[in-house]
Amino acid sequence: MKPEHKRLVEMAAGWKGSNAVVTVSHADAQILAGVGAEVRPGRRDSDPYTIAAPELCEAADALLLASVQPETAPIAPKAPGDDGLDKKTVPELRAIAAAESVAVPADVKKADVLEAIRKARAAK
Repeated sequence: MKPEHKRLVEMAAGWKGSNAVVTVSHADAQILAGVGAEVRPGRRDSDPYTIAAPELCEAADALLLASVQPETAPIAPKAPGDDGLDKKTVPELRAIAAAESVAVPADVKKADVLEAIRKARAAK
């Protein structure tokens, strides 16, 4: 959520249940008008804008709804036989091997570490 939207939402929270008229700046009025709120300008250009408190609360709710991010796509299930080891780094693989009591020499390559872990898992 943008900081200016957060500020408006927090301001609106203080006006919930009120029928008062609230003054807002020109910048805030533009944001509120952007979500369909009825904002009234002052008599002069330098005067603040006004908005009814219930209208401010509705606009704040719209800002909150607009800031909600859609859920990401669900994580695809692993394919049968995919143990996820191919995506690990060599230090991560060495840690897995140590946790599973698989002896791996220090000078071996990633493929050798993968093979050793998979052989040990297959033996179990």
